Amino acid sequence: MIYKASLDKQAIAISTIINIVFFFTVIFTSVIFSEENNPIQRNDFSMIMLGFVLLASFLIAWLLHPIRYETTPDAVLIKRPVKQVTINKNEIESVRLLEKNEIPGITNSANTTRRLGSGGFLGYFGIFSNHHLGRMTWFVTNRNNMVLLKMRDRKIYVVSPDDTSTFIKEFGKSGNG
Repeated sequence: MIYKASLDKQAIAISTIINIVFFFTVIFTSVIFSEENNPIQRNDFSMIMLGFVLLASFLIAWLLHPIRYETTPDAVLIKRPVKQVTINKNEIESVRLLEKNEIPGITNSANTTRRLGSGGFLGYFGIFSNHHLGRMTWFVTNRNNMVLLKMRDRKIYVVSPDDTSTFIKEFGKSGNG
């Protein structure tokens, strides 16, 4: 089964702002480099490095962001532009809707910490942690549809299919609850 992964309003806003800033940064640096007698040209290396870092960050985030979720009889597949993530259904201990109060920090970042990943650009993905649940790997696009997949080895994955009820019911049929 295929589940859509729509961005929430905050992720759309953050993604749009970052895209605009990135676009204007590229335009601005192009204009600076095109001027003949510009004193900034002495810092060509730093401008090239800035451009490289921005481009690399943008590309890495785009390549790793979740675009949809698929389930098969044996696995949950997190589809991304590159390197899909496969979670074996036999290793899942439980699947349930994640309540916002379990993730303090969705509105107050003091309690849920992003260790490595994106906090809104093209979604919320990477390694997060908080005192209540511990370390989690998120593949989330909409913080209103968060589903927790608790693994038998105590790892935690968080996904956000648009249709959470059908997604969770699918695991009820396979013995995961």
